[in-house]
Amino acid sequence: MFPRLKRSLEQLKHDKPGRRFRNRCERMRREGGPGFWGRIGLYVAALLCIAIGIVLVFIPGPAVLFFFLAGGLLATESPVMARWMDTLELLARKIWGAIRRRWRRLCGGRA
Repeated sequence: MFPRLKRSLEQLKHDKPGRRFRNRCERMRREGGPGFWGRIGLYVAALLCIAIGIVLVFIPGPAVLFFFLAGGLLATESPVMARWMDTLELLARKIWGAIRRRWRRLCGGRA
């Protein structure tokens, strides 16, 4: 794996939920970002993920995953998108926690 990408993913993983995308965006701005061609590649990858997500909305597949991936890519360059992604992450964690609690109650604490 590319060392810079690996380091960046490790930092993203260890950041606090609700701040991780904003922190990544700020780090990228401080470090100078991916450069012109890196930005072009980033936007192309994000558009490709959005296109795949749109197709997967109409056929069985993980469309939400591709939309979230596209948002994460765009959050690297956009502080506004970074705030959105942080908010969505907290909302997703809240919903997932409620689903897990409900599941445990239904299963009698076995799952």
